[in-house]
Amino acid sequence: MKEDNKKIFILVIVIMGVVILVAGGTFAYFAFKTSNNNTITGSMGSVDLNLTVTKELPSTSGVDDILVTNFSELPDNLNNKCIDSDGEYALCQLYKIVLSNSSNGVNTKVKGSVSFNNTTSPNLSWIRIDNYSSSTTYTSSTLGSSYHTASSSFDAFESSYLLKSGNSVTYYILVWVNENEEEQTDTGTYTGTVRFEDENGKGVTSTFGA
Repeated sequence: MKEDNKKIFILVIVIMGVVILVAGGTFAYFAFKTSNNNTITGSMGSVDLNLTVTKELPSTSGVDDILVTNFSELPDNLNNKCIDSDGEYALCQLYKIVLSNSSNGVNTKVKGSVSFNNTTSPNLSWIRIDNYSSSTTYTSSTLGSSYHTASSSFDAFESSYLLKSGNSVTYYILVWVNENEEEQTDTGTYTGTVRFEDENGKGVTSTFGA
């Protein structure tokens, strides 16, 4: 009888050991899966971001300073390559922003923002445009109605974007001096800074301006 009890006890110990091993193995498996998901941030590797900002419009040289224009006229100005009818002055400027992730296997979430030094152009304004194309005919509904007054503080145009390793993302920002129906002193000159940050507050900046 005692021998039978001893065998039963040993069998119970063996079963418990197997359960613990299986449970431990299962936990280790899920822990591994969790640490290898698709949202790897800079804290888990080296994030290498590259940023370029280039002026798309006007493409004609010598027309950097922006004339005052009304927001309702902006689609026509954009369709006319941001040049006035005489071809001498700019009515707006369009910038292409390209952010690339050159990291080796490291994905990261980024947020993008822009600030301006526009003390001589207090009515400077900007709006984000998605997928600009010179073949597109722009209308008021195409551009939308939510535009921003330029500010020295950073205003977001992208709140959260998962930029995967080896990929890039493109944005367009249209800038103009908005008419306020009063006597305006805007010179049409300014400088701007585009900034992208990852989840750890590290990032890249690029400047542009007229």
